[in-house]
Amino acid sequence: MIEVRFHGIGGDGVVTAADLLSEAAVLDGKWSQSLPYFTTERRGSPVMSFVRVDDSPIWIKSFIQNPDMVVVASSSVMKFVNVADGVKEDSRILINTAKSTSELGLSGLNVHTIDGNKIAMETIQRPTANVVMLGALLGLEEMVSFESLKETVSKRFSEVVAKKNVAGMERAYQSIKETG
Repeated sequence: MIEVRFHGIGGDGVVTAADLLSEAAVLDGKWSQSLPYFTTERRGSPVMSFVRVDDSPIWIKSFIQNPDMVVVASSSVMKFVNVADGVKEDSRILINTAKSTSELGLSGLNVHTIDGNKIAMETIQRPTANVVMLGALLGLEEMVSFESLKETVSKRFSEVVAKKNVAGMERAYQSIKETG
């Protein structure tokens, strides 16, 4: 089983990103679940969402305490939340930031950075990088097929918006593959 914890600020789309990833897993014939966590004052507040993907039925119904992957859709959430809380020795953390890994103060952890906002602005013309970060996530861990993820994005958004988001996903995927 692969467990992913998403962090963001309300409005970043981490709940949508988790749902898209979970739906893509189902298209691939896998079992998945997506669980959001937010408070009543969602927009502008820290938000988490959790995804589990497995080849077998998933019976766990709790939040993910020790994720295999952490995706940080907005590095500003790191002012309020310890995104590395509960990570395992081999967990990977993917952060949307223009900063280098050494600037983030997360030494000793397996941290990957990508400027998802820049990619989003160049492809989607909006600083909403949730779908872009899914492309980067698949660049690190291909837990679902890229084709299934593209299909879920195409079903969720209008044709024009989906096409832009897929372009951002592809750029982020290639960027992470190249930089590791």
